[in-house]
Amino acid sequence: MKNLFIDLETTGLNPVENGIIQLSGIIEIDDEIKDTFDFHIKPFPGDKIDEKALEVNRRTKQELEHDSKYQDPLGVHKTLMSLLSKYIEKFDKKDKFNFIGYNSQAFDFPFLRSWFYKCKDNFFGSWFWSPSIDVMPIWAFILAKKRHVLDNFQLATVADYCGIKVDGSKIHDSLYDIQITRELYHKLRNNIIIENIFT
Repeated sequence: MKNLFIDLETTGLNPVENGIIQLSGIIEIDDEIKDTFDFHIKPFPGDKIDEKALEVNRRTKQELEHDSKYQDPLGVHKTLMSLLSKYIEKFDKKDKFNFIGYNSQAFDFPFLRSWFYKCKDNFFGSWFWSPSIDVMPIWAFILAKKRHVLDNFQLATVADYCGIKVDGSKIHDSLYDIQITRELYHKLRNNIIIENIFT
């Protein structure tokens, strides 16, 4: 099974109007980590930048414009395609990654699809199965009787409740967030046996 755990940091909440500024992922084949990536990306010139989003991300406009770690999006896209091609045959309809994230179906999945389009790439669906595997609603189902004891259902809150040690100062760094998400995913895999019905 080919899994790609993905988390993004963005300049806002609209996948068309706003841009991606950090893209991190863990490539896992049959539960074994094969690759990790962490790209800091300049927004496209037309991307809107929401100051509140930057506050959450602990970034500034000046940093996005002048910090050399933020790379040209087209260059990042080229590097990402080369990396994905190591594990997926792009034109084999039966060879794709499970796209896994926390709140991924509502956020990361459409944002990355939109970013592909901005990179003039219409082949997003060649790499990933749809829909994504969204860890958030699965845990919402499992913890339905415990929701009243949780202050919110953000990644850090759920992870902490599930016994995963969380460093609050690192939350909203997408590489750290996806590591936490992967731990939550594997807690699910280790505790849900329904998949055995189909194997």
